[in-house]
Amino acid sequence: MRPVLKPVFEFKEHSQTRILVKRGLFYASGTGAHIASSCVVGKSATLSVTSTENNGVPLFKCSGNFTVDNQASLFFYMPAKGSSALMYFSAAAKVTFDQPKNVVLYANGGKVFSFATGSASSPNVVNVSAMQLNYWLTATTPFESAGGFTDTPSSRFLKADDSFVTVTQNLSSSAVLSTQSNVVSGDSGYPLDVQNFDLTKAAVLSCGTLDINLNKITDISADIVGETDAEALIEYADSLQTESGKADSAGDFSLAISKKTIIGETVTVKSNKNFLTTAKNALVFGSVSVTYLPDIPFNAIAAPKRAAPIERLNPEWYLELTDTRPNGGKWNLYLSLKTPLQSDSETIENAVVFSDDDSTAALNTDPVLVASGTSEKAGIIHVTWKPDRGVLLELEAEKVYEKGNYSSTLIWSADFE
Repeated sequence: MRPVLKPVFEFKEHSQTRILVKRGLFYASGTGAHIASSCVVGKSATLSVTSTENNGVPLFKCSGNFTVDNQASLFFYMPAKGSSALMYFSAAAKVTFDQPKNVVLYANGGKVFSFATGSASSPNVVNVSAMQLNYWLTATTPFESAGGFTDTPSSRFLKADDSFVTVTQNLSSSAVLSTQSNVVSGDSGYPLDVQNFDLTKAAVLSCGTLDINLNKITDISADIVGETDAEALIEYADSLQTESGKADSAGDFSLAISKKTIIGETVTVKSNKNFLTTAKNALVFGSVSVTYLPDIPFNAIAAPKRAAPIERLNPEWYLELTDTRPNGGKWNLYLSLKTPLQSDSETIENAVVFSDDDSTAALNTDPVLVASGTSEKAGIIHVTWKPDRGVLLELEAEKVYEKGNYSSTLIWSADFE
């Protein structure tokens, strides 16, 4: 008789293992079949197994405990239609998902778990600790359309304080014996009980962590910018518009919006990956921006000339900032040089300068602080300088410059609290 193989499966920390099989990972079926004695997916490791057929053979069989450690990922997929269980346990076992990065268990037609035995005195125990926990009674098909924004789980559990959801469910071979969790009133999915979380009936199970961080959103934001998991799908919604996109390979995203956001409105940004969806609400803030910026003409000059700053043609030149923050606040105005002073045939470096009471310095591509203040409420901020301060021209003494019309491009920008 061929000996029964019961290997210990251990996937080392930070390892990456991806397997594509025709049916299950083990030979044959029944009590004499090959089967794992236990399995551990180590910290930050990834184990991904996908079967191409579903003909009554479980994808993974185990006679002992199964553990997914902190920040590890487990993906078991049976996308083909059939009745096979995804994970079969031949003896009372303990299944632990201990704050994983991702766990996705998907069975098309069968169930996630099949337990051969289990009783009140010797139950199967499933322990989950995760930032979010999702449970489907029926697998969405085809597999490529499952797990996205529109694939709403039968139950989704999230803690209101952003802590880990913890649940322990004891099971016999066919029924839930008991359920304990830290999900309380006010948490998403409450109550977590056998009516809305029964692991003998689960066709799809996902749990893990999917973070999303947003840059500040204001009424002048042209893009919604943030970071999440690499390649995650992104959705944005406010009262006027919806937009969608995808994070890049580093997890950064930027969604262009076509309509101006409304100060004080709460907008929603969602991220979706690996059967997890995270929503982040954000308040739209007011802003400070440059809204009136006329050109700065200068007097005509004759060269050669003595060394002296060339003042603006209009000594009363000014620009305006618009502050839309209801209660105002601090603001700063910055200036940098995009292109130097130039005509059609000549470029004069270091000719455009900014002068204040302390110093005069040539402008370059690095922004410099040129004004700051504090407003008490929303309104228009008038910014001006004395005729011999602010943006001036400074040329070399006695140097001959070609005749022509010279111009330069400046970049003005504001920041604010």
